[in-house]
Amino acid sequence: MLLRRRKFLLVLGGGGVRGLAHLGILKALEEERVQIDGIVGTSAGAMVGALYAQEPDAEKITQQVLEFLNGSAFRRLNLRFEVDSRPQKGVPPSILERLLHGLKRQLAMELLFRRPSIFSHEILDRLVGALIGEGRIEDCRLPLHVTALDLVAGTELVLSQGDLRTAVVASSSVPGFFPPVRLNGSLVCDAGLVNNMPVTVARDLGAECVLAVSLSSEVDPLMEFPTGIDVIFRSEEIGTKLINDQKKGDADIVLEPVTGGRYWLDFDDPEAVIQSGYDSARQHMPEILARVGRRKLVTAWPPVATDGRLLADARDALPGSEP
Repeated sequence: MLLRRRKFLLVLGGGGVRGLAHLGILKALEEERVQIDGIVGTSAGAMVGALYAQEPDAEKITQQVLEFLNGSAFRRLNLRFEVDSRPQKGVPPSILERLLHGLKRQLAMELLFRRPSIFSHEILDRLVGALIGEGRIEDCRLPLHVTALDLVAGTELVLSQGDLRTAVVASSSVPGFFPPVRLNGSLVCDAGLVNNMPVTVARDLGAECVLAVSLSSEVDPLMEFPTGIDVIFRSEEIGTKLINDQKKGDADIVLEPVTGGRYWLDFDDPEAVIQSGYDSARQHMPEILARVGRRKLVTAWPPVATDGRLLADARDALPGSEP
């Protein structure tokens, strides 16, 4: 009886800084020597997925990310622009904090009325360029598929070829915060509001086992929404969660790292976010190993045709063969 491993794909969802949890998940999978056959990533998931696809070494890329986040080059990007008015849990905001949050929200709206986005495209270009090497998607050491939204055609894109950095920038261009990217005659941006956990893409690519990571499962209860932008952000947050909830049934395993409802541009204590991903993966590791370890069976060994040739299915199942 011949056993063949199932084709196993990771689906890495978006969530800004919460995407650092993907690094911890990759580390846990490496510890158990779980073989990954490809990655489907969107937004932050595309960024971490690209890092790992170029250099499949979780410890190495984690150190690379942490060194960058703790360095002067990252500080110069000045990405700590908090338009979220959510206070820390259990700590009511002071009058000064409320005033500052109000001013930041007002500034954010004024910027959006005057230009395409709060941040310029150079900031995201520099961020991606600092972490991800030059190259093409199809030349990565691990198959990678980046999802994004085509604003012109009104469709979801799956980028499996082309310039790697451009694809990651396009997938990470959160509407309102970063301008859309011109790509192949169209305008492309983050697809998070449409499909923040693209499990169906992985299935369409032939995945027999899908591990999906949702970074939008936590929605803190809030009672007050003092401004229109608060309502907009809250609606988007809830919408992303509801869409992810609908996608869960299409995956074999879903990991939901506990990040405490962290604001997506809150880069304080990145190690804690990485640890949340690691803890989530370790907690579900028995299920992961059981799912990935399921085999497709060939009833005869060695399966041969009447002329004595080894059948194609058996060749594919030999050690070292592609799944």
